[in-house]
This record gives sequence, structure tokens and C-alpha cells, in this order.
Amino acid sequence: MILAPLVSILLGYALNQIPPEIITERQFYKEDRFFLRSAIQSACEHVVSTVGALVNKVTPIRHALLNRISGVWSPVSEQPQPEVKHKGKDKGKGKQKGGKVGAARGTVTRLWTRDELAEYDGSQPDKGPHLALLGEVFDVSPGRQHYGPGGGYAFFSGRDGSRAYVSGDFTPQGLTDDVAGLSGQDYIGLDDWLQFYRKDYQPAGRLVGRYYDEAGRETQYYAQWQRWLAEARAHQQRDDDVRKLFPPCNSEWAEKVGGRVYCTRKSGGVKRDWVGVPREFFSGGKKRCACVRERGAPSYGADQGADRGDLDNPQLKEYPGCDPRADQCRIKP
Repeated sequence: MILAPLVSILLGYALNQIPPEIITERQFYKEDRFFLRSAIQSACEHVVSTVGALVNKVTPIRHALLNRISGVWSPVSEQPQPEVKHKGKDKGKGKQKGGKVGAARGTVTRLWTRDELAEYDGSQPDKGPHLALLGEVFDVSPGRQHYGPGGGYAFFSGRDGSRAYVSGDFTPQGLTDDVAGLSGQDYIGLDDWLQFYRKDYQPAGRLVGRYYDEAGRETQYYAQWQRWLAEARAHQQRDDDVRKLFPPCNSEWAEKVGGRVYCTRKSGGVKRDWVGVPREFFSGGKKRCACVRERGAPSYGADQGADRGDLDNPQLKEYPGCDPRADQCRIKP
């Protein structure tokens, strides 16, 4: 009666020791491996309970079996866990050499002070260049030739110089993390830089200050930066929609004859299945040449049954002296 359960245990243990890569080479699906191991675990748990009942009065044998089986399948061991003790500088909670450790969204993140980050400008061999962008610290040691002393981007190392990434002002005053008052395209540009560093370099923590507090939490300034970015993205989307609806014209200029604006199936970087006619397009107090669809229903506003495309849009104006149906217009010098 005891032999059969013991044999089952041994078989289950053997199956559990099969390396996953061997199963993979035999073209088992991941889900199949998971189901197989779950079934084995369930069967073994049943066997363990049976063995435990049979040998309950034989203490040495019971402990030996349970200890052996617990090491393979049991999620909870009956033996007390030893207390982990920290020695020296590692003693205490949330400490690391060279910086504090804070918790953010369930993860442990190193927190840097400005003075600590300043030491990582690449001038010391054991402190490869690090930089911060919008409060996020990155290890840029793999790009030491660019970010180390003498490199073309060395002025970014050891600090958060976020504003300079889009302003081009690399003076001490320009290398600041204050990004208030920038344009929408600048905020989008900053986010593009941030995605670049996240993709190409190793994140190294957060800089305590403007964007993150001493516990590693996002500050009100961080929330404001997110609002600026969201507004810029929304504005860009509106501009993209308008650009698709009224693509910029092609243009050329000659000193003697003046300029010419004209439309093709691709102008202003917008491909389409219609050519259109040139019109002056007014938006936001500015005007530019736009290619306008002159056939089919209007995109919005006018009579949907009309066959004039978007020609009746109130933001449009015909070029003086130009045939309203021509796909090009001359502009006098």
C-alpha cells in the first residue's frame, strides 16, 4: 500500500526535474507545460497527504519525507526561516551605497541627490557618466565617448539639463531642469528624448528635486509637465488632422518671374488620391497655401449633398488672378 504512493512521488519528482528547454525542444507549448506540471503537482499533493497519514506515528520517517517533498513542490516549508541580517553599511531598510532607496509603484528605485549625481560626470573611472532628464536618471556609460569628459554631450552629464535639449542653450543658466514656458513642439521633443534614453540606456533611478520628492513620489511640477505634454499632443493631433484635410502646396520661386504654388497627389508630405487646387488657408492668425479637394461632399459644415469638396470652407480664399479650377497659381514678385 505504501509502495505505490512512494513510486508516484519519485516519478513526479523526476518529471519535475526535466529542464524546460528540453520540453521546448520537443515543441511542447508553454501552456501545455504549465498544465502538465500543475497536474503533477496536484497528484503529488494528494500522495503527500496519504503518506503523511500512514506514517504519522513514525516521526523520523515523516520528517524526512516531508522535508524532501517540500523542497520540490510545497509552497510553504514546515521549517522556520532563518532571519536575514545585514552587516556594515547594508544594515537597515531602504539603504544603498551612493544613494537612498525609495518605493514607487511597487518597485524599489534609487534616489539621487543633486550632489551625488554631480559626481557621476565621467571624470572618475569608477563613476561612469550619468545624466538626468525630467528627473529620470540614466547610466550613459556605454556612450562615454559622447558623455564623458571631452565628449560632445559632456555638459549633460552629472546634472538634469532638460531645457537645453530643446533650447540649445548649453550655458550654466540654460542647463536647467525647469521647462516652463516652452512651446508645444518643445514638450513633444523632450518626450521624444526621454523615450530615446529609456530605450537605449539603463535607467538608474530618480533625482530628488523638481520632479520627484524625497520618497520618490511624483511632484506637482511633474504633474504640470504631464499636462503640458498632453496639451501639446492634443494640439499636434489637431494640426495633423488639418494638415491631412488641407495639405500644404508645393512651391517654387524665381527672382524674375516670381513664385508658383501647385498641387499634386503628394504635397506637404501628405499622400492622397486627389490633386486639389491651391487656395490661401487662414488659421491661427497665419496664412499658407493649401491644396483643397474640389470634388465630392464637404468634410464638414456645408451642404453634404454638394459636389464642391471643401471649396466653400470659410478659412479659404482664392488667389487673385488665378483660375479657380487650376491646379497651380502664379504669385507675383
